[in-house]
Amino acid sequence: MSTSASIFSTAVSAARVAAVAIPDGVAAVRAMDDIGLLAVQRDLSELRRIVDARASLVAGEVAFRSRRELGYAGLAQKEGFQTAEKLIQATTGSTRREATTLVTVGTLVHEAMIETAVDPNTGELLEGFVVHEPWLAAVGAAVAAGSLTVEAARAIRSGLGEPTGVAGSSGAETDGHVITAEALADAVATLLAAASGEGGAGRPGSVGVNADALFQLARQLRDELDEAGIAQRERIIYEQRSFRRIKRPNGCSRYILDGDLETSAWLDDVYDKLISPRRGGPRFIDEADRVWAEAIATDPRSPEQYLHDAIVGLLHYGVDADLAENPTRGGGDANGSGSSSGSGSGSAGEIAGGGANAVDIPGGALRPRRVPRIVGSRVPSVRVLVTEEALRTRTGHGRIEGTETPVSIETVERIICTSGTVPVVFGTGGNVLNLGREQRLYSTRQKAALAARDGGCIWECCDSPASWTEAHHIKHWARDHGNTDLADGVLLCRHHHLLLHNNHWEIIRKGNSYWLIPPPDIDPAQKPRPLPSKSAALRDLQHERKRADLRAS
Repeated sequence: MSTSASIFSTAVSAARVAAVAIPDGVAAVRAMDDIGLLAVQRDLSELRRIVDARASLVAGEVAFRSRRELGYAGLAQKEGFQTAEKLIQATTGSTRREATTLVTVGTLVHEAMIETAVDPNTGELLEGFVVHEPWLAAVGAAVAAGSLTVEAARAIRSGLGEPTGVAGSSGAETDGHVITAEALADAVATLLAAASGEGGAGRPGSVGVNADALFQLARQLRDELDEAGIAQRERIIYEQRSFRRIKRPNGCSRYILDGDLETSAWLDDVYDKLISPRRGGPRFIDEADRVWAEAIATDPRSPEQYLHDAIVGLLHYGVDADLAENPTRGGGDANGSGSSSGSGSGSAGEIAGGGANAVDIPGGALRPRRVPRIVGSRVPSVRVLVTEEALRTRTGHGRIEGTETPVSIETVERIICTSGTVPVVFGTGGNVLNLGREQRLYSTRQKAALAARDGGCIWECCDSPASWTEAHHIKHWARDHGNTDLADGVLLCRHHHLLLHNNHWEIIRKGNSYWLIPPPDIDPAQKPRPLPSKSAALRDLQHERKRADLRAS
């Protein structure tokens, strides 16, 4: 360990000891008067800024050692993670957003300190070090100095955006279409002054405007710089359109749709028309519209619940219409989408429901395709797992595949009523039946069984669902002459499947347990790391068997 690294680690350890010594009881804070209470809050915020600044400095180095051009030799990839953000998240136990912010701002800090970014052995600039956002150098410097929070830095960066050209490259800059890095740097200076409370932005004792206000101010400054660049901003907004999914603490998904200008306006109109009877919308003359409006106005669901059900209903209609244009669609995907399956005679079963059937076309005629296929041949579906015992006795619960959320037996039975069942038999050790070496690739039924057993990508700290995975032979088909058996197959997402082969990781099986073996350059001892199943349904089955064994004894 170098001297500087030793000093850094020693200082961090000392700061941790000092932080632990801060009183943590309610009595200690209640003993303070109002002035003292707020003073301590400001001091703690100052302390947090300093700590976050150092954390971003470290995160920036992690990002540099994990940069894309290094490929599988990068730090994150070597440790088994796709990106520096995911490595930081696993290391710190933070949220994805917090990890992303640390890496983003940490990169700014490094770029602001380019003169110190030298090889300690040669004294030369580190190979591969590139300044990507020079107009934000002052932001990185402010974070490093502890005068700007990490969140405020993120707000400035997001609000200002990127340059659109270089001064002097054309005559466009005279009408505001080109925003140079120099112009954005000037805007940064204004924002940093506001963040520090200069120029009347804050009141005495304040740290200036907060991160949310900084973002709004940054957007205003950007608009002032680019007032004439309407088409350019519209294009950027269009390119930023997205539909994202995040997991909520209750196990359900939240979907976030960021539309372009036209789509947002259209969705706003759909939203307003759906809910207008609840908000005193226009009076309808047409009798059908009047009945519709009355039904919505008196509907017992909350506005939010009604909108949820209406939007989901529109999606179902859209899927049905798309499938009606594709009456000869294929079967389900590798993880059972579109197949009807459920509990049978085995130890545990699966039920797939929610798949939309093709809509009959009047007269039996097949309408020609008028628009490109959207859904394709894979029918959207929901897979539910339940043990045979729970289904037979109508006790316990089932599980929606890919989540930790249990569902009632009544919900399981309702899906069975419309979708039917297919058994997936587990052995006493929690594994599924083998099919031998008759085929090179795992079948759809095998992958469905692996999904029930593994619950998604089995790699440690990976949250990819089963629908994003591929079946991996832990005894390689060519190298080890391995069988296409369920016991010797595991689910891995595309990234970790490639990482395993390219960086020479191995997965082994000991009985019914799976273990990850790192390559020697990651762990010279190659200590096996456990890879437990992520399937909540399999845990239910194991608990059920334990209860049965206790009753039998």
